[in-house]
Amino acid sequence: MPNKTIYIKDSDLPVWERAQKELGESISSAFVDYLKARLEAAPRRQKRTKLDMAQAMDALLAEINVAMNLDIERHPAWSPIILDANSVNIGYKLHQKRANPDRIMSLVVHPLDFDDDGQLNSHTRNRIVAAIEKFWDGRNTDRHRLVDTTRLEIDPNVLVHCANCGEPIGPLFLPQPEGESAPKAITVGGMPVHVACPSCGHVYSYRTADMQFHELGTPDPRPMPNDRISVHVRRACGVNGCQCVVVIRTTVKRGTPTLDLMRAPSGWTFHIYCGQGHSVGQIGLSGYDCEGAD
Repeated sequence: MPNKTIYIKDSDLPVWERAQKELGESISSAFVDYLKARLEAAPRRQKRTKLDMAQAMDALLAEINVAMNLDIERHPAWSPIILDANSVNIGYKLHQKRANPDRIMSLVVHPLDFDDDGQLNSHTRNRIVAAIEKFWDGRNTDRHRLVDTTRLEIDPNVLVHCANCGEPIGPLFLPQPEGESAPKAITVGGMPVHVACPSCGHVYSYRTADMQFHELGTPDPRPMPNDRISVHVRRACGVNGCQCVVVIRTTVKRGTPTLDLMRAPSGWTFHIYCGQGHSVGQIGLSGYDCEGAD
């Protein structure tokens, strides 16, 4: 009978000795049985992983079709492919059966968004469901749309908490730059965003780290007020004749008259600086340019 030597670590000796004592069979037989089981399972695991990505997409589409009364499928003219040599992302083409004209959604999914069983994780599922619902809502007429689930889509409405009273201030409309995949406040030269609290009237500067963002297609846990809209006013700094433009954002209740917004700055307390470093103070209402809703 041939001999094979197995080397084990000193720290594994107790396991070895316990196996000899409790299994009631030779260690070599137990080891061979283990190898047989692993070899038999390996092809099944590999085959399942390769097949389930397409099957998981089909299963998700079937669920969506039932829930939304649609007839979406992977387009039969295109198979799922890796998009390019610099990426492992997988591209799918979706369309509605027998639709005329044929409207197509190009869907990009990262392979790691599929778990060991081939099922899509809940985060990516939610994004795909939201995108399909929006594209095939009966009103959209676009012939094609790209949905890249590997990139973040950030809601342009952000939330901050007042640095004075702690009340939530939102929605503050700050659209993200084209091509960006991470939250970033829209400010000139990286300057912070100036926000007036509608509850206490204090005006502070807020940076990206102070803002609460929301990724589109996912549940929004932020305590966002639902009866307010984003507005802003402009004024010159005014310190020693400084003409540096200062933009101050706040929120008002829907339907608020423009005249009330124009009067609001008279009750503000400032804790901000202009782009030239001057401490901004109170000025007459005539110095404000009210631009209204964002």
